[in-house]
Amino acid sequence: MFISLFKKTQELKRQTTRLEAANKKNWNLKSLRQQAEESLKQANDKLEIRVAERTAELAKANAETQRL
Repeated sequence: MFISLFKKTQELKRQTTRLEAANKKNWNLKSLRQQAEESLKQANDKLEIRVAERTAELAKANAETQRL
């Protein structure tokens, strides 16, 4: 009986170690994903600004062309 409990305890310790390693890996992956999402958001925000600026430039150029 004691040996059986000892073996179960050892197996639980091994499983705990594996789960802790998996949790650490998942945490790292989550952090990387969050960083990637933030980078994409910043790039998208910059692109939106550039599109708005270029659209305004084109509208101004079109208006000037139509005046001529």
